[in-house]
Amino acid sequence: MSQASAMTVSRASRPVTILIVDDDASLRMLFRLMLRAEPYHVLEADSGEQALGIAADDRPDVILLDVMLPDINGFEVCRRLRQSPSGSSHKVIMISALANVNRAQVAEAGADGFWPKPISIQDMRSGIQRLLSLDAASFAAAPLTAPA
Repeated sequence: MSQASAMTVSRASRPVTILIVDDDASLRMLFRLMLRAEPYHVLEADSGEQALGIAADDRPDVILLDVMLPDINGFEVCRRLRQSPSGSSHKVIMISALANVNRAQVAEAGADGFWPKPISIQDMRSGIQRLLSLDAASFAAAPLTAPA
């Protein structure tokens, strides 16, 4: 069994759940396709409010969260996630095609990292695996940032 497969099944005998939050249906589908080679359970949301509801009900391990959403922005979604009872159990990566995303604002919202769009399949897969393998102390020391 590969390291990725072992990591996936070791989480309480269930696959790693990833929530993709983006108002663009084609990008959600692209991200889903990028992740299909891994045994992930992938959920989707097209708004911040929907993402908060799914996060509360399904407790995803990883949330790929777009900054620009139609109702509340990704920064506010991340803040609310962190204030929720299960807030620390989610690993949140904010994503955006915007060139002017302030990394301090990403950190202040409580995200574990930031990835600019577009992101390659390899970078997404390796980034998620790295994210799942790091513990909380590692995040504080070296937050996950965009691939070089």
